[in-house]
Amino acid sequence: MTTVNLGEVWYSIARKKSPTAADEALELVAIARIRIVPADWTLTYKAAQYKSCHKLSYADAFAAALAHALGDELVTGDQDTLANQSKIAALNRAWISGRGLLGTGRDSF
Repeated sequence: MTTVNLGEVWYSIARKKSPTAADEALELVAIARIRIVPADWTLTYKAAQYKSCHKLSYADAFAAALAHALGDELVTGDQDTLANQSKIAALNRAWISGRGLLGTGRDSF
């Protein structure tokens, strides 16, 4: 998971529940031993390329870029990203609707 995606997790929970609940979610991420990858220029450049060509959120573009870099599957519940799955042909991916990262059995990279 990239730092951008972790930020998205935090602000989403903070908006819906509270900043305290968002902080608690970060603790769960740490307990699950999910590796957090900094968004360096290489990753940012790839994410920007995906974003420029496809209708997907900027955070999901980072997730796609990380999946590509790792040769791993991209797991998302984002409907725009799911709708564009066939257009992002450069990825070695499996798109799973409606499931979060922690519920997939793939808790770390």
